[in-house]
Amino acid sequence: MNVGQATSLRNELRGASVEYKVFKNTLLELAAKGTGAEPLSPYLAGPTAVAISYDDPVSAAKVLSKFAKDPLGKFVLKAGVLSGKLLDVKQIQALADLRRVRFSSPRCSAPCRRPPPTLSACSRHCRFVGSRP
Repeated sequence: MNVGQATSLRNELRGASVEYKVFKNTLLELAAKGTGAEPLSPYLAGPTAVAISYDDPVSAAKVLSKFAKDPLGKFVLKAGVLSGKLLDVKQIQALADLRRVRFSSPRCSAPCRRPPPTLSACSRHCRFVGSRP
C-alpha cells in the first residue's frame, strides 16, 4: 500500500467516523486480553492496523471491504469483532453489503430509512483488523 492509498483509506474512514491506527502487535495483544477484542489475538501477526467504529459497523466494513477488493492495493482484511463475536473476512464483506438491502416494516408501505435496532445496538462494539504492508 503506497502513501496515497493509505491517505485515501484514512480519509474515507475518518469520513465514516472510524478510528484507524497502526499499533505494535504485542501492545494490541496485551490490550485485548479480557476484552471483547480478545478473539482477534490469533490475527495479530505481521503488519497490523486496527479500525474501530463506535457508531456504524456497516460503514466501517464498507470502506475496509472496498479497499480490500482493490486489485492494485495491498490492503488485506484479516478479521473483525462485533459485540465480542469474531467475524471472518466473508462476514465482514456481508456486513459491508448489508446497507444495500432495504429494510421494510409491516407498518409502513415504503422502505424504512434506518437499519433495525439490533444493528444500532451492537454498532458501538465493532473492531476490524487489517494488514498493511
